[in-house]
Amino acid sequence: MSNDNPYAPSVVDLSNQSLPPQIAIKLVGHKIRSTAFRVLNENFWPLNGLALLSIFIHSSVGSIGVGAIIIPHLNAGKALAGYRYYKNQGNIDAYFDGFQVFGQVLLIGLAYLPLIFIIASIYGLLIFAYWAASIESSALWLLALIIFSIVGIVLLYIRARWILAFPLAVYFNHDAGDALRQSWQLTKESGITITLNLLLFEVVFMFLGILLFCIGFIPASGLAIAAHGAIIGQLLDAAYPDTNITDQSSENQNSASQKIENSEPNLPTQTTKDDFNPYG
Repeated sequence: MSNDNPYAPSVVDLSNQSLPPQIAIKLVGHKIRSTAFRVLNENFWPLNGLALLSIFIHSSVGSIGVGAIIIPHLNAGKALAGYRYYKNQGNIDAYFDGFQVFGQVLLIGLAYLPLIFIIASIYGLLIFAYWAASIESSALWLLALIIFSIVGIVLLYIRARWILAFPLAVYFNHDAGDALRQSWQLTKESGITITLNLLLFEVVFMFLGILLFCIGFIPASGLAIAAHGAIIGQLLDAAYPDTNITDQSSENQNSASQKIENSEPNLPTQTTKDDFNPYG
């Protein structure tokens, strides 16, 4: 069945191409930053338009009942689109690729629920302590700020270690559990570096963008998408150095399907009906 999305997930299954457990990739911070700015510079208007679209959709679905189900796919979309722009194959349609593998992306999003529960529990305990021990409100808010900062950094670190989960599930056909495990494995040597860069792009630059709301907020959001693409792209380039993502047009269809090719001899490849030759 044809798919109208030219960046639809490939049917090539790389889920059996699991990496050895000792493999981990070391990223360099300045290379992440320079690549992120390059991607933004080369795709300034599309990335800013995507950032504006993302903000609008998030604010719209957040107020409806199905928002909790849709938001993981929107978060995946920013990572997937950033990766595609890094690969010089950017298209705003990639923002919706997460919906193509709805269940696996939702499961990855649900993996964050225990972390959200922990944060909610901490704040519940703080409120209880305030009423039970009559703690001064200023001291309570200071304590809350300290705990929130610590928990926030831990949560950001976990996000950094899981940053590959969405593209592995969508573009490489891993199931949710394997995508999370492989992402954790591949980022073992770069977790702190990725965390610091996410802190820079998602907190510092966003804060500066808010201070200059009309001027800087949207570009800061576009830069955050580019940063995700830079991190994900460098990790996947190192993990699968012979893998290219190409778009293959069909003569008999108006749509295009994505094909992932790898030069390794044992990797299964996609064969279309038009390309099949029974005589070799």
